[in-house]
Amino acid sequence: MFLSQKIIEKAYPLLIKLDTQQGRQGKSRKEKVSALRHLLATSLVLKRLAPATELDLAVGNISNRDDFAKAVGEVVSINETSNYTADFAAEFADKKDFSVGSNFLTTIVAGSREGRHVEYPGRPTPLLDITSEKISIREDVKRALEESYNLNDFRVPLVIWLLRTAEFSSASQATHHVFETVISELIILKFEAKVAAALMPTHAEWENFFNEAGLSQDELFGASKPTHNFILNQQVAANALAANMQDIVGSAFKEFKAAGLMLSKPIIQRFIASLLTKRFLILTGLSGSGKTKLAQAFASWVSESEDQYRLVAVGADWTTNENMLGYQDALVTSIYRKPANGALDVILRAVEDSDRPYFLILDEMNLSHVERYFADVLSAIESGQEIALHSAAESLKASEDDPLPVPTKLRLPDNLFIVGTVNVDETTYMFSPKVLDRANVIEFRAAASDIASFLDAPLKVDMDALSGKGAAFGSSFVVEAGAVAQLDAITAADLKARMTEVFSVLAPIGAEFGFRTAHEIVRFTHFHAKLSGDGWQFKDALDAQVLQKLLPKLHGSERRLGPVLKALEAFCETHQCAASLEKIRRMQDRLKDGFTSFAEA
Repeated sequence: MFLSQKIIEKAYPLLIKLDTQQGRQGKSRKEKVSALRHLLATSLVLKRLAPATELDLAVGNISNRDDFAKAVGEVVSINETSNYTADFAAEFADKKDFSVGSNFLTTIVAGSREGRHVEYPGRPTPLLDITSEKISIREDVKRALEESYNLNDFRVPLVIWLLRTAEFSSASQATHHVFETVISELIILKFEAKVAAALMPTHAEWENFFNEAGLSQDELFGASKPTHNFILNQQVAANALAANMQDIVGSAFKEFKAAGLMLSKPIIQRFIASLLTKRFLILTGLSGSGKTKLAQAFASWVSESEDQYRLVAVGADWTTNENMLGYQDALVTSIYRKPANGALDVILRAVEDSDRPYFLILDEMNLSHVERYFADVLSAIESGQEIALHSAAESLKASEDDPLPVPTKLRLPDNLFIVGTVNVDETTYMFSPKVLDRANVIEFRAAASDIASFLDAPLKVDMDALSGKGAAFGSSFVVEAGAVAQLDAITAADLKARMTEVFSVLAPIGAEFGFRTAHEIVRFTHFHAKLSGDGWQFKDALDAQVLQKLLPKLHGSERRLGPVLKALEAFCETHQCAASLEKIRRMQDRLKDGFTSFAEA
């Protein structure tokens, strides 16, 4: 016998409702859930390793690491695959290790090496002690959970969720009292003693749950194992828990317009879809056309705090990564010299706060050779590998009161989004194809009608009016960016046919695309459709990807590009790619001078 489908469905919404206390004790809902799941996983593994009181998660201890990741899955998984709840609410992800390796092991646990002591989490109250990659549960964990994590408010629903796959004997269903006793015994069997004591509901808490859920004793158990896909299939906690991602474009467009930022809705949609597709985006085009303002506006709008974004002006003298990542002082090796522009600090904040989005905006990115100062970051975005920052044995600070020490190595966090703006004139450098291949490139232009409309009421953009207005979308934005892209069968077939066709057009001049570009086009199509809702049209996503992913790499003489542009023109006419067609015809016009490229000075 198992807990019934009905009791699971009654319990989960109570978790959702009580997790809305975002910001209480200075800790967001998802941050609390992250700490809670690591505590519960530690407790599960330690119970199996009893009488051990420490869990060794050192790099070489593969068995313990695997057991820990599986235990996290026991806490958050929704089904038999790698789908899991990221916040016990309406945000979901799909990762085989349930995101354990992307932050907790590589950042938190790794930070305790060589005898260093870490109290986790740093706020609102620690639950775990970590020293030399060995984790132990704090003695005061029950008090911490009740006072700082609101456990008294959702203890019974949490216990039911944690036991959602447990199997019971048929005698368990006799009465509410017997049910409570059986659950209590199972908690003791599964969890380490301190956590078991914290999880144990009182009789009054059980009675309150039964009354609120309206469950009779005949509805507590079922003969078959319950399924949890109902969580994915229903619109849960629509008000204030997880903003509908279809609304993000409309909300941003409306509030940008009210603040004086005149950009079209399709541009905003392509901007958001591109960031969700990949964490690196390039904005190019006419100087003063709104490139930097859009990046600034969106970062300010979707962030809760100014600490979540930084606008950095790239200098012509940027010749190494020190301008972005700093360096270890050669004379005073215990000090790390951070760049004054704040680029490194915003990355470090993103590492510490994995549930909210962070933005690094590189303004006039091509004033210097991008490959000289950005190569390490570009490689890390692609590979997910760590960037070596210094050779010290432990983290270094810029000063005694530096709240963001610099680790030996740094993996770019999944919640960091980098936007580069590009102007094209005699003072700048062209991007190489390998840089353009790694990002969507959105071009900004202004038509005579746009200038006329602006001059009817010329106003400066009110950035203060945008601050935090879209923060409700923030955590959903991060979760979406990590989601697996899925296309329906018809869309997938259409995209395959179009991409194969355009590949054949580009191949003769060596401008064909590889697997990375194909993958990113699939992701963009997925997000573009999701942001559009019911009115989505495949041709709009196709048009955007021809324009943003394929055309930017094209440059050359009339002899080389003439036939290709002619074939692309026919392709865009056939498949109604209006924006790409317009761009191709402008490139063809400039080809009359003997040379053309995507970039327009």
